[in-house]
Amino acid sequence: MVMTTFKDFINKFRHYFRFSKEEIEACIISVLVVAFIVSFDEWGYGSNFDLNVGLINFLRAIVIVGLVIGTQILVIKTQAIQWGYRAEFKLWWYGILIGLVLCFLTGSFTNDLGKAAILWFLAPGGIFFHHLATHRLGWFRYGVNMMETGLCALLGSLSTIILAIIFKFLLYFLPGNPFLEKAVIVSLWYAFFSLLPIPPLNGSRIFFWSRLSYVFLCVTFLAGTLLIRLNINLLITIIISFIIGFAVWFIYYVKVEK
Repeated sequence: MVMTTFKDFINKFRHYFRFSKEEIEACIISVLVVAFIVSFDEWGYGSNFDLNVGLINFLRAIVIVGLVIGTQILVIKTQAIQWGYRAEFKLWWYGILIGLVLCFLTGSFTNDLGKAAILWFLAPGGIFFHHLATHRLGWFRYGVNMMETGLCALLGSLSTIILAIIFKFLLYFLPGNPFLEKAVIVSLWYAFFSLLPIPPLNGSRIFFWSRLSYVFLCVTFLAGTLLIRLNINLLITIIISFIIGFAVWFIYYVKVEK
């Protein structure tokens, strides 16, 4: 049975796992825009503009953002195929516009170190699901199921959080590495914005599928982010985050859902 299921998945993967021209363009635009935002204050030293430094930092940001966005999209598309959907990444022009406007508006402010205090808004697009009818016979066969699409979105955001944990773990072996430090920050911020309950972001699908799951994931993520930023041991961070998430989940269930 397991082997049959695996063969069926491989067959669907070969037939349906692909990126359309529009989807590739959306991914490229998203990576370039987000990379521009997260490297906006790194085009030189302090207030001195330096093209070479800026280009290096921009290219580094492209690699990091490409890994973050690409991982999330690949996880969602793969799981969607398993459940009989074709997941498609599309641009969210409002998110791109908000991100760029905030970037330029806050770029004029400086912090105590003389660097621009950029306010990030990293929500360039979202996932849309299309029903693969020939692979849905016998189980929720009509239409798009909120539970499955919500779980796909949850796994996508969770993959970004796990990616941040991996980058943080690598920092123990390469302390002070600028690539890994930037990768941790970008991964956490992208995961945060993907969890906002605003269509077409992942958070909206998780929220409308299961508020309990949404509360647990968001609280666990926020607790983990705070602990990571405080440089607390990674294993302790994960354990404490899950404890806090479960505690708030239980309180929410008793006080609200029950």
